[in-house]
Amino acid sequence: MGLKNRPLNSVSFSDFFKNIPIPTFAWQIVGEELVLIDFNNATEKLSFEGVSLGIKASELFKDDGRILTNLLSFLNEKSNFSEECEYRMKKTGEQKKFSTSFIFLPPDLVILHIEDLTMQTQVSKALQKAHDALTGLELIINQSPAVVFLVRDEEGWPVEYITENISQFGYEPSDFYSHMLKFADIIHPDDLENVITDTYLKGQSSATEFVQEYRVVSKLGEYRWINVRTWIKRNRDNIITHFQGIILDITERRQTEEKLKESDEKFRTITEQSLLGVIILQKGKVKYVNKALAEMAEFKPTEVKNWPINEFVKSIYPEDLPMVIKNMQIKLEENKEAITRYTFRILTKSKKIKWLEIISKTISYQGDLAILSTLIDVTEKREAEVKLKESEGNLKKLNEALEQKVLDRIEDLKKSEEKWRSMAKNSPDFLLTLDRNERIIDINKIELLSLKMKDVIDKPVYDFIPEKYHESAKYCFKRVFKSGQNDRYYSDFVYDDATIHYFENRVGPILKEGIVVGFSVSSTDITERKKAEQMLKESEEKYRLLVNNQTDLVCKVDSEGTILFASPSYCKTFGKTEEELLGKKFMPLVHEDDLDLTLKEMEKLYNPPYIAAMEQRALTKDGWRWLSWVDTAVLDSNNNVLEIIGVGRDITERKKAEEELKKFKSISDNANYGIGISDSEGKLVYINNYLASIHGYKTGELIGKDLSIFHNDKQIERVMKLKQKLIEEGSYNAEEVGHTCNNGTMFPMLMNGITINDDKGKPLFMATIAIDITEMKEAEKKLKESEEKFRNIADQSLMGICIVQDDVIKYANQRMADINGYTLEEIMNWQPKEFYETIATESLDFASEQAKKKQLGLPDAIPQYQLQIIKKSGKKIWIENFSKTISFNGRPADLTTFFDITDKKKAEQKLKESEEILRATLESTADGILVVNVKGQVTHTNSKFADMWHIPPDLIKEKDDQKLLDYVLEQLKDPEVFISNVEQLYRSTKEDFYTLYFKDGRIFERFSSPLIREGEINGRVWSFRDVTERKKAEQQLKESEEKFRKISQQSLVGICIIQDNLIKYANQRYADIGGYSIEEFMNWKSGEYQKLVHPEDREMVMEQSIKKQKGIGDVVNQYQFRALKKTGETIWVEILSNTILYEGKSAVLISII
Repeated sequence: MGLKNRPLNSVSFSDFFKNIPIPTFAWQIVGEELVLIDFNNATEKLSFEGVSLGIKASELFKDDGRILTNLLSFLNEKSNFSEECEYRMKKTGEQKKFSTSFIFLPPDLVILHIEDLTMQTQVSKALQKAHDALTGLELIINQSPAVVFLVRDEEGWPVEYITENISQFGYEPSDFYSHMLKFADIIHPDDLENVITDTYLKGQSSATEFVQEYRVVSKLGEYRWINVRTWIKRNRDNIITHFQGIILDITERRQTEEKLKESDEKFRTITEQSLLGVIILQKGKVKYVNKALAEMAEFKPTEVKNWPINEFVKSIYPEDLPMVIKNMQIKLEENKEAITRYTFRILTKSKKIKWLEIISKTISYQGDLAILSTLIDVTEKREAEVKLKESEGNLKKLNEALEQKVLDRIEDLKKSEEKWRSMAKNSPDFLLTLDRNERIIDINKIELLSLKMKDVIDKPVYDFIPEKYHESAKYCFKRVFKSGQNDRYYSDFVYDDATIHYFENRVGPILKEGIVVGFSVSSTDITERKKAEQMLKESEEKYRLLVNNQTDLVCKVDSEGTILFASPSYCKTFGKTEEELLGKKFMPLVHEDDLDLTLKEMEKLYNPPYIAAMEQRALTKDGWRWLSWVDTAVLDSNNNVLEIIGVGRDITERKKAEEELKKFKSISDNANYGIGISDSEGKLVYINNYLASIHGYKTGELIGKDLSIFHNDKQIERVMKLKQKLIEEGSYNAEEVGHTCNNGTMFPMLMNGITINDDKGKPLFMATIAIDITEMKEAEKKLKESEEKFRNIADQSLMGICIVQDDVIKYANQRMADINGYTLEEIMNWQPKEFYETIATESLDFASEQAKKKQLGLPDAIPQYQLQIIKKSGKKIWIENFSKTISFNGRPADLTTFFDITDKKKAEQKLKESEEILRATLESTADGILVVNVKGQVTHTNSKFADMWHIPPDLIKEKDDQKLLDYVLEQLKDPEVFISNVEQLYRSTKEDFYTLYFKDGRIFERFSSPLIREGEINGRVWSFRDVTERKKAEQQLKESEEKFRKISQQSLVGICIIQDNLIKYANQRYADIGGYSIEEFMNWKSGEYQKLVHPEDREMVMEQSIKKQKGIGDVVNQYQFRALKKTGETIWVEILSNTILYEGKSAVLISII
């Protein structure tokens, strides 16, 4: 060869040159021309025509002016340079890209390296395209709300990578890269232990990813809620090395949820824990019944939910049904604004009769007219009222019997009460209700499991959870029981078709009076999410390097790996001279983890095409660096490997870039939100699994499709406006957009968009991030509906309602303000304890003590009492107060409902005074009183009764009716007659009078009257009067009267009694003297008796008669006068007269002879 042979460390440069895998030409300067003096084997790949020794450059490159121009230019400048150029191959017509390097070797040699960059350029373009796309993704992620991170599984979780949009929390990536902060440092201290524990448990299970929600602390000290989806990264030994995740700031969502939950909890608590019953009727159905009302009727709330009206009316007492229906019709048809208040009876589930007082008003409920009613169980008061009525009636009858007057009765006592409850059920998930021992009480569906309900109910939930998940499930239930907060665990289940389904199980507490009594579990099938492919594409780039003056590394080794040649760049890379490297093995420089791969790849050098390519880490002067090698075997005539020439290039930075690209690609493909990239025409060039699957497609089906595939005709108008905004402004943020699945189902997504521009700022791609917000929207809707319902009930209640916590009124409705005479604004601005100023002094100590106990949740608080308050006007009123301890915003509070009972208190006082008078009268009466019910049981006696019957006090206290009856009968002469008479009276509504004769000679008069209430006999009242002395006196009087009657009737002296100028009595002799009959005398009018006196004596006789009747003292008791008989005959008579008291008045007793 024309090139002078020069020894090169005893290595044949000619052989070395021939086998370098880079096409190389050696030219010698001859005058103004370059003559080819040598070329290596690799030049054959270039397919140049006419390559031969001695050819001039002007001839070889006559059709490629660029290479030729560079060669001729090099003749003058003689300085090294490199250039890339396009070249069309003459034989094949292919368009190639070459890298040409010109090296001057004094005094007259020019080395030309021509490297075919075509494949490398294509790979680079593809890599660059992917890099641009993923850079766009990184840009989107950095400008989106999603923060991506990678942390090591070490104490505190050191951060290896985190996106720039961590700045939304006030931090910079450098805060973590400088090791000033670890990931655990930003987690809220109260949540850290749970996060660590949950992450540990997930790592111990077979889970590859999991989702958590917890709080972090921003750099400014603010608490922010985040949703974190985390992937677990393991090494070949299945040991966890890293956690990779995506963070979404959900603070606003949580705050909105918390506000709605607080409001919903407040009004739900007011309703559910009220002591009053509540019902809402609308469109012929029972829309809502709270627990209190259901318990009044002895039903469960679920039994009466959505009752049609005809079922509801069955519970109303038949006699009261027309009145209730009429009032409902008035409310809905005639007077919608009126407030109706009345009392009626219901039949409970066990057919007991209860009295309820109802207060109803018309409201707007969920956009339609409805009736809101508050009900109070007044059965006990009604019974007390009936007893009071009975007592009053009895006392009245007794007093009538005793001729005593009783004050009139007053109005019935009434009171109102109000309670409410909420309804909610329906889910596509598996919904389970467990008791506190984690046994299944209820499940909403089992059809997919080929089980019967009896196979599930009352079974431990762990019977349906694979054993490998038992520990995490038990720990989850334990956390929920301890904290009272929602939690979750993950499990799988094998269906009957042998398919494995994965579930996210959300666990919530079931509370009763603040105590966890069970659990609600919602199990969501997340199988599709688990199947999301995690694709990792690796692209490798092989480079051909130039010798000596290039940055590529070139070396030659023998078949044993001994270095025979090392280029200057090789020596520089490893920090050694060529002399230090020659004769040494190259393998010790290779990283131990890459030795096996290197040896395996080099085996390819011993088989056609005798080329091997590999990437490995090597220990350079700058530490471990990634190198890419292309090795070519140098063969003998028998194709035996003599030597190996390797060309290497430092690809450390590329490897880092590839790792970053892989990271972003992995993040993008597996994100729990949608990512899509389209070209400027709207055609999809990339879409991740989430965005494809949520629309019902696979990713491969959508590449090249127009974005309009995700939207219907109505939605597309909005999409086009956003596209225009994206083109004009370069981005949009948090836009709600309607989407449509391939089955026609519509759903909302929250979207961010950004353009990916070329170096001139022209949009190349449009990238979007989209999150399905269906559940959030539904949750918000349900919370708003629930909050609206309970707020509507509370605000429109006829009862005053308030919640007191820390001696501050946290909530008050309008009715409370009306009762107290203040505005709502005034009440809500009261300072702590200021509301105590509205309580009257005489009620203050008791009321403040009760309020304190309920705010502290103490068990001995009294739920219902009456007290006096002072209105803003200064007027004192009485209220009936219902209060109880509730959990409000996670702490005890006092829920109070009340209403004005001032008028009732006045009525009660009058009734009490009346009853006291009646009772005093009953006790002071001379009669013995006995009251019995329809069964003949003694319900009341007065002390006089026991005295009259000589009943010992112990026997009265014993309340043994049979012993008492035996004791009474023992004293009577005819007990059988008495008993028979009593039994007949129990079946009669008549009053009865009877005389009892005792063995010891006493005589009692017995008066009995029935107790009748609402047409039914409820017992009898017996009044006993001791008439022994009276009977004796009557007997004596009777005997005396009989005696004197006989004397008077048979006397020969005429006798009469004159009173008020009328003859009140005359005996037969008096009638005979006058010649009249006694009947005629008794029918005479006033003064008519004067016709018995002769006219001449009449004035004198009348004067004496009048004086006698008036009791005047100066009268003549005995005198004579002439009398006229009926026949007209005149006779003389002698009169003896005297003034007497007759029937309580003055009269004249006359005797005539």
